[in-house]
Amino acid sequence: MAGKNKILIILVVAVLGISFLYFLLLPNTQTPSGTGQVRVVVSVAPQEEFVKAVGKDKVQVTVMVPSGSDPHTYEPRPQQMQELSQAQLYLMVGSPLEFELTWMDKMRTMNPQMKVINTS
Repeated sequence: MAGKNKILIILVVAVLGISFLYFLLLPNTQTPSGTGQVRVVVSVAPQEEFVKAVGKDKVQVTVMVPSGSDPHTYEPRPQQMQELSQAQLYLMVGSPLEFELTWMDKMRTMNPQMKVINTS
């Protein structure tokens, strides 16, 4: 079981790394004016660590379901929805995460230009 978890973590890190390199190296990628950072939204806190490790100071990360919150019942705060409306990239966990199943359609509607990448 521990071996499977280690492989899963390595796979997630690889997918996130490749996704970020792809996104950051696109020639027409625009960043928020004045910040030089790519606005990224993730579903859960562990994703934030990976994104910051890969993107360093080139990313501004918003976590939708904060640590200690239940992803089955969590509802985003208005500030989070505002940040999501300005995001350039959303990284989904992709497994059957209740939060994503419940909110993803609404989040895509709020920001149709936002790229959504399933990291599973």
